[in-house]
Amino acid sequence: MPRSCEATHPAIGALPNDWRAGAGPDCQWSRRSGLRSISTRQHGGHGPTGRRKRLAVTTLRLMNASALSWIGLPMSAVAEVLDVLRRMLDERGLRWFVFGAQAVAVRGAPRATQDIDITVQVERTGIQALVRSLESAGLRHRHPDLADDLLARGAVVPLVHSSGMEVDLVVAGSGLETMALDRASRVAIDGVEVPVAHATDLAVMKVLAGRGKDLDDLRSLLAAGEVDLEEARDLLGQFEEALGRGDLLARLEEAVAAIE
Repeated sequence: MPRSCEATHPAIGALPNDWRAGAGPDCQWSRRSGLRSISTRQHGGHGPTGRRKRLAVTTLRLMNASALSWIGLPMSAVAEVLDVLRRMLDERGLRWFVFGAQAVAVRGAPRATQDIDITVQVERTGIQALVRSLESAGLRHRHPDLADDLLARGAVVPLVHSSGMEVDLVVAGSGLETMALDRASRVAIDGVEVPVAHATDLAVMKVLAGRGKDLDDLRSLLAAGEVDLEEARDLLGQFEEALGRGDLLARLEEAVAAIE
């Protein structure tokens, strides 16, 4: 592991665990499907033309997974897994949030995905018990032969649900992840309300990850207008100092210029 991956800074703490593990978040994410529209037509207007008129258009917002079940609509794989995660993590009183492109689908613009990334604040001694409880709910380790080693490192736990949906569980560290935990807000993704990272924290994560699709996501977040640019600049400046880099602020400014 590069020494820079272990850098700390008084203001931002340690680099987030997923980057310490050697890779940025896998930023493949699902589209939202929490909105369903129902259009109804009736015969009306008995005047000379006798034309059919549209009398009502109703938009039904499916606010949670139970509503999906109640009206007989199948839950998506994303909704099914998020519902499991919400139930298991909330019941244990753990703080957590969805980040990456799944969160960008809420804070910016959606795109296709095959997985879910979450950050969870859990003590190192409690990771194994948490994983066992998730296994009982249909999630299993994607690399069982490496499970003990990965759990010992306590950074990223790669899981897969029985539906085939992959989940990367990142154990929260200090600094940016703690800040993101503090201001994540509950938002419906595929009808399931879960804590989602703030747009500014997502933007900083995307700059740090720096891949092509991450920068696409960054522009999407900026275009949505929810990113606090001054705060993002301040955080990235601190990361540049901590990591001895000089390209992070430039990445942000290039993305800002691209949407103006």
